[in-house]
Amino acid sequence: MERPPISVVDENNITSFASTDDIAFIAQFSDEDVALEDHYIDISHQYRDRHSFAIGPVASHSSSLQCINNANQEQFSTTALTNPAAIETFIKQCTRPLVPELTRRNEAEYMRVGKSIVHYFVSADEDRDAYVADIKPLAKKFKDYLIFATTDVTQYPEMPAVMGHQAASTKVLAVSSPSTGGVYPYRGRKNLTSAVVESFLNDISAGKVKPWDGVTTPEEGGITHAEL
Repeated sequence: MERPPISVVDENNITSFASTDDIAFIAQFSDEDVALEDHYIDISHQYRDRHSFAIGPVASHSSSLQCINNANQEQFSTTALTNPAAIETFIKQCTRPLVPELTRRNEAEYMRVGKSIVHYFVSADEDRDAYVADIKPLAKKFKDYLIFATTDVTQYPEMPAVMGHQAASTKVLAVSSPSTGGVYPYRGRKNLTSAVVESFLNDISAGKVKPWDGVTTPEEGGITHAEL
């Protein structure tokens, strides 16, 4: 998608602009915030290959920045823009995926948040896409408490074993709690639909599922590469 570095919107085209991209940003600046507006324009050039940016009518009060995340059906806004890093921080927060793919590069970032992580292990893009499409509403529902994430076992075959499954298992799920160190692998035989995952999470909360004791028997775990 070819995006202009920055667009100018008003009451006539602001709605159409907001729906033209997966994620769009609309800023309004007061007459006094010329330097802030210039900073926003500079940042829009850095991110123009990923998102759409616009400037709206002059703000009557404080300058503001709005994010329309159509991919997640969410909207955010802020007027806390005095910190030099505020605009870029807001962009990163708004564009964070509901169901990220965990890698060595970003794992520590999500661990630092302190929320429990719902891990889903896959080896095929189509399996990941299907899971993400189904689980997104649940991830949105619990986003204040949980992080739903996927891991590619072709890149990290050892990760399922860390979470109580056989090494390189695919299409299996586990919940980890950074605060307690507890790990809860899903042992059921049902397809991991959002309803099944939500039921499993409720069972953990109710104390019906005990944390993994660190021992994995041969019959535990999901489908392994050797079985495919």
